[in-house]
Amino acid sequence: MIPSLRILSVAALLAAVPAAYAGGETCAASAAKTGAACSTSAKAGACSADKAQQVTLKLKESGCSEATAKYSMAVAKLDGVKAVDTCGQSEFTKVSYDGAKVCSSKILAALKDAGAQVEAQRLTLAVDGMKCGSCSDTLTKTLTAVPGVSNAEACHVGKHATIVFNPEQISTDKLVAALDAAGFKATTEAAN
Repeated sequence: MIPSLRILSVAALLAAVPAAYAGGETCAASAAKTGAACSTSAKAGACSADKAQQVTLKLKESGCSEATAKYSMAVAKLDGVKAVDTCGQSEFTKVSYDGAKVCSSKILAALKDAGAQVEAQRLTLAVDGMKCGSCSDTLTKTLTAVPGVSNAEACHVGKHATIVFNPEQISTDKLVAALDAAGFKATTEAAN
């Protein structure tokens, strides 16, 4: 374990989240309500620059081929969406997109407009600062304690963390900020 690593409470982690997101409303929820365009201005509460350029979501009824087709078509119509792929076994849908034209909140809003309910989002973050299994365990416990996170796994060997969370309860930016507050440097990866 790194001697300087501090284990912080969830309250301390969330207190370290940038003030732009302190209102408790996620970017996706805000954009879905207002219909606002995506922007790179975090201060305005809009989307931050989407680096991953893909979002992986689990939708209710995603096992139903008619519903999946309807939701896929709604997302595919967005300018900048490159591909929509659904895995029948995991029931996760991966949407690849051009971050200069569309962002994840617009994709979530399009799904909501089509009648889809997002159960979860899966995100993989590159994490610097994990040196051993104990660091991986600490990071996993830190993430699973965050409200809205249903599952998290950290790997110090691969230097990444995979998080399954409810995007209506917590944003990607808040998860990254929580990891940063715990002493790790997290960034989104392209391979979600």
